[in-house]
Amino acid sequence: MVELLIILAMFGWLVVATVEFLSSLAAFPTIVTATLVVPPAALALYRRLAVRNRLEFLRDRRGFLPPERFYWPGQARVLRWQLGGAFTGTVVAWPVALLEPARWAADSWVGWLAGAAAIVSTTLLMSLLALYLRASQRFDKFTPAPIGWARRTMFWLSDNHEFLDEEPELPRKKTKESVY
Repeated sequence: MVELLIILAMFGWLVVATVEFLSSLAAFPTIVTATLVVPPAALALYRRLAVRNRLEFLRDRRGFLPPERFYWPGQARVLRWQLGGAFTGTVVAWPVALLEPARWAADSWVGWLAGAAAIVSTTLLMSLLALYLRASQRFDKFTPAPIGWARRTMFWLSDNHEFLDEEPELPRKKTKESVY
């Protein structure tokens, strides 16, 4: 019990130290705004992107239809390109937003634009990543590769078949053969 309290205290200290560090940055308002705006905006954008990319079958609990399997490779390629663009935008926009923070001055329009671009690109990146992961998992439980590696590792560590998405072999009942 004491170990649990020590672990919780360490995580609490880590959170407090991180918040103190972030609050010392000049771009702290941009970070707080992104923390509040990005998750609900990403959820709304996820739903719109699912419709736009013809991935509405993700909402159904039933199995997918065969035509969806045939056009998924093309859609996956498009989603990967979009993910690359959103990742590039996020990697470029956040350092600019942190180095040139938005201020209430006439000459800080670069900071305001960089902050807005960082928030928009992060929202797009999160929604596209969630859409790609969910759709690729629907077709193949081992894609993308890091998820497949994690599933195989969990299978090897636990000897549990649910990680490989297959049914375990039931032991055969030993029955006496009847002679006629």
